[in-house]
Amino acid sequence: MAVPLSVLTEELKRKIERLASKYAEGVAERESLRAQVDMLKTDIERMRKELDKARLDIQFLTVSHKLAQSPDALVDTRKVVAALIRDIDKCIAQLKE
Repeated sequence: MAVPLSVLTEELKRKIERLASKYAEGVAERESLRAQVDMLKTDIERMRKELDKARLDIQFLTVSHKLAQSPDALVDTRKVVAALIRDIDKCIAQLKE
C-alpha cells in the first residue's frame, strides 16, 4: 500500500525542522567554544608572563644568594658592587678623553 504524499511531506518537514534545530545548536556551541578558546589563550599569555617574571625572580635570588649568604652581607655586597660600577664608569669616562 502506498503512503500518501501528505504523510511523506509532513515527515520530511519534521526531519528538516529537527536538522535545522541541531544545526542551530551546533552553531551556538561553536561560538561558545570559540569564546572559551579566546579566554584560554588570554589566560595562557598571562600565565606565560607570570612564569617569565617568576623565572627572573629566581635568577635574581640565585645570584643574590651566591653573592651573600645573609641579608646583611647582601646589603654590603650591593654597596661594593655599586662602588665598583662607579669606578668602572669613571675609568670609561677617562678613556674617552
